Parts: sequence; structure tokens; C-alpha cells
Amino acid sequence: MGDDRVMDDGYTVGDLARLSGVSVRTLHHYDAIGLLTPHARSSANHRRYTDADVARLRQILFYRELEFGLDEIAEILADPAVHPDAHLRRQHRLLRERRARIDGLLDAVERELRAHGSGIALTAAEQLEIFDTDRFGAALAEVEEQWGSTPTRRPTRRRTGRRSRRRPTPTSLPSRRRWRRGSPPTARSR
Repeated sequence: MGDDRVMDDGYTVGDLARLSGVSVRTLHHYDAIGLLTPHARSSANHRRYTDADVARLRQILFYRELEFGLDEIAEILADPAVHPDAHLRRQHRLLRERRARIDGLLDAVERELRAHGSGIALTAAEQLEIFDTDRFGAALAEVEEQWGSTPTRRPTRRRTGRRSRRRPTPTSLPSRRRWRRGSPPTARSR
């Protein structure tokens, strides 16, 4: 409940919900888990949000937009030594990385559209290159560079190195009904 100050100005929960585009229920949940606790209460004991609360909600919404979980956001925002500008710089970097990824996806779709329009069939490698199958390897290399290859990391590296990129989808798996009937799936039935 913040510092339990009583005030009649500031933003009500409804005002903040309309202003931010999140539901009143979400704001109540953020309060219940301690992520966004209003700094004041009205004389009728209703939540009152200050400008500082609005700034914190903005940070929360940026991190939510970047698909961080609420626990992660709480941990990130809990460090009082981190200046709000540092959060903005981090969010800016993450948004630029996301935009670069989306731009790459758009380029791949446009390239495939041009190829289809010209009657050119792309190879499987060309179709899948945008999904950057080496991303995990790059992340692993970064972790090993920072922390070293410890004995506990080596088995993980061996296991993950054997994984293939292709994962079965429900449509690529043989029909259980056919298997139950006793006829194995054919190439056409997959």
C-alpha cells in the first residue's frame, strides 16, 4: 500500500486503466503481487496512483511488450541502484533487436513472394535460413565465453549439439488411427 498517505488527487485505478490501456483487474493484480503498488490512498481508501507509479507502469508495460514474465519484471525493477534511464536504454536495445528480427522475417517473406511470382522454387535451406538455426550455438558460445566451459556445462553441450532443428508437428506424425488399424502410414498419408 505504499507509504499509506491519504490523498484525493492523483490517478484512480479507473483513470490509470483508461490512460494505459490495461484493465482495472490487471492493475489490481499488479498491486496484489507487489509489482505496482499505489503510493497513496484516497480518504475513502481507494488506490491513488502518482506520477512515479505511472512511470513504473510504463516500464512494466515495456517489459511485458518485450515478453518478459511478471517475476522477471519484478526482479529487474527491484534493483534501486538501476536508474530509470538504464531501463530505457535496455528497452531501446531490446526493441531494436526485435525490429531487426521482424525486418529479417519481412525480407524473407518478400523474397519468397518474389520467387513464387517468378515461378522460382526456393530450396529448403533458402526457405529456412531466416530462422537462424545457429542462434542457440551463438548464445551458448557467449555463455561459455563469459562463464567458461564448466564440467556441468559440457554434458549439456553434448546433448544440445545432437538436437535437430526439425521438430515433428501434429500433421507430420502418422495418424494413430491408421496405426491402430494395423496399416503403417505411407508417404502419401503423412
